[in-house]
Amino acid sequence: AEDVVALEWMEAENLVVLGVMPVGVADVDGYTTWNTAAPLDDTVRDVGTRSEPSSDSILDLEPDLVIMEAEGHAALIEGPEQYRPGMVTVASDAAGHIAHMRKTFSSIAEAVGKEEEAEEVLADLDTTLADATAALADADMDGEDFLLADGYLQGSSFVVRVFAEGSLFSELAEEVGLHNAWTEPGDEVWGLSMTDIEGLTTLDD
Repeated sequence: AEDVVALEWMEAENLVVLGVMPVGVADVDGYTTWNTAAPLDDTVRDVGTRSEPSSDSILDLEPDLVIMEAEGHAALIEGPEQYRPGMVTVASDAAGHIAHMRKTFSSIAEAVGKEEEAEEVLADLDTTLADATAALADADMDGEDFLLADGYLQGSSFVVRVFAEGSLFSELAEEVGLHNAWTEPGDEVWGLSMTDIEGLTTLDD
């Protein structure tokens, strides 16, 4: 496939990293705001929101392939406006995020004929992880505890979202030798645990 539409940002980023600029992406402004690692160029058409992409905008581009996400785009996959040819990815899997990320990336690479490029990118990832592991060991930080969380308002309540064991961020940190200080379980898909300010007081240090 050469002319590809991506309805989720992860898949759009994968395409750009592989050297395939998508012809269409859902919510280009949002992608540009949150993703500076793999920028889109001015040729990319906005095809609507990620939750409600525009079928007309997608079909006008006459894509070779439309990449959708299983949960978020279930109605498009199963409904009367299902796109062909289409590729359906699964956003995440807390049972093994890094392995899942590699598998999804390689599958997209195969679909666009970029298997060699994918192997190079994944090799670079391995090198980066090995270098980070060595740097932490040299700094006597191997096995150190970490906590990664973000907070936001939900109505009038302040909610803390913690990246528990099973999240991609936690798995990457553990891969280089750190230890997640958060012991509460995360959800089965993203590995995220929800708490509040009081919940953080369970951490001793």
